[in-house]
Amino acid sequence: DELVKLYAEGLNQNILNAKVNEYCEIFNHEGALSDILRWDGKSYQHLKYTNRENKTLGIKVSPRNLNQKMMFDLLQNPDIPIKLITGVYGSGKDYCALIHALNLIEKGKKNKLVFVRNLIDLKDTPQIGFLPNDIEQKIGWGLGPIKDILGGDEALEIFTSQNQIEAVNLGFCRGRSWENAIIYVTEGQNLTSSQIKLLISRLGEGSEIIINGDYHGQVDKEIFEKDNGIKAMQNKLVGQPMFGCIDLIKTERSKAAEMASLLD
Repeated sequence: DELVKLYAEGLNQNILNAKVNEYCEIFNHEGALSDILRWDGKSYQHLKYTNRENKTLGIKVSPRNLNQKMMFDLLQNPDIPIKLITGVYGSGKDYCALIHALNLIEKGKKNKLVFVRNLIDLKDTPQIGFLPNDIEQKIGWGLGPIKDILGGDEALEIFTSQNQIEAVNLGFCRGRSWENAIIYVTEGQNLTSSQIKLLISRLGEGSEIIINGDYHGQVDKEIFEKDNGIKAMQNKLVGQPMFGCIDLIKTERSKAAEMASLLD
């Protein structure tokens, strides 16, 4: 009866009591998934996404599971400039989102990608101490996710020399403003609510921010357990038209990587 009412009224009534930008999985009487809808505040919308490709890198990406389909839809929605992607290790948070961002830059829809990571040492490991050289080399070790996707330092150098990728130290973000750019923040579980607030406030005209993180076992300092920025986003921004969030629950890296969950 609920399904009949939902579709009979043209999806214009919020009979599921969804919050704005909340995704709803619709199952039939046999328990099989029949539809995925997103409430935009006025009506329920079907997923609208395409597979992503970067011709420069020779990479094509398509969603592998249900939650990734919703992530693709969220990433490709220009009306939602603040996007949060949470999920377990190997679930595609960095890979899919970075390919999406580079696709927009390749097509000229965004000017550049601003890469931000709070350079926190892994929990329970010794600190490596002072690092010499200039700022680019000091923060270089934190660029691992993007180097892996681009294929190494040489490819990253090409993108940075063309000003398509800018790596920024979190401590130097205050006072900055980025226009028509994608602010990409990785390891967001290691950010406080004030740091998240700072980053969102850097959004200039035509820009959007993508933050990913995993606060289930990957928080590396006690301060982030007490004051976690992405949890604050979920608590305070859910239901806002310009905010969307997806949680990825399945590891897609490899069958071997899935075995790590047995150690929890």
